[in-house]
Formats: sequence, structure tokens, C-alpha cells
Amino acid sequence: MQFNLKEKQISILIIVLGILIILLGRNLISKNTENNRNEILNGEYEICIGKYKSVWKAGLSGSTYIEVEYSVAGKLYSESVKSRHYYQLCRESQECNEKYFLVIYSKENPDQALIDLSKEVDINLEVKKPLSTGNFK
Repeated sequence: MQFNLKEKQISILIIVLGILIILLGRNLISKNTENNRNEILNGEYEICIGKYKSVWKAGLSGSTYIEVEYSVAGKLYSESVKSRHYYQLCRESQECNEKYFLVIYSKENPDQALIDLSKEVDINLEVKKPLSTGNFK
């Protein structure tokens, strides 16, 4: 099957447009994530302890995520954060089922949260507002 010049140009155009759409989408997601972070940290927020729920890979680049579940006023929420470390540690073992992390969530919208994966915490930890929020993502 032979393509004429016009068909080749259309195919190349479609591929270029597809790549541009993917790049724009990633850029918008990144900006939305940063806006969400700023909104939570600049507003009223609370802190609680969240529990590991799952890990997975997503996207063309194979980005890896950890999902952490937390409870606010008896209602369960979950938030996902990119994490290559925990993906490799948790994907094939039960070791992560008892891992807990600090979670900051918006008082106004508890489904908006940030997670500190830099250190695990004990489930019985008395939670206080952290001095630094730099590790929350």
C-alpha cells in the first residue's frame, strides 16, 4: 500500500497534533496540581494520618503513584501522589499495608489533600500542624 505525499503530510500532522495535545495536557495537570497545593496551604487546613491503599503505573511515561486513604468526620477520602520509591517497594508485597503518612487536607474541601511521603508515621501519633509543609505533595 503506497501513500501519496498528501496522505503522508496528513499523517505527520496528526502525529504532531497528538504530541502537542499530550504535552499541553501534562502541563495543565501540573499547573492544576500546583494550584491545588497552594490553595490548601494558603487556606484553612487540618492534618490527619492516612493509610497506604495502593500503588499503580499510569500514562505513556509509566509514572508511578501511591494512593493514601484518610478519614474526615467519618467519611473516607483518598489522594494519590507520584512515588517511584513506594511503587517499587509495595507492588508485589503486603509490606505496605500497614504504612501511615501525614495528610494535610482543606477544611473547606476535604477531598483536596497533600501527603508527606518523606517519612512514615505511627498510627497512634498525636498529630499537630507541621512546622514545615515542604515535603507535602
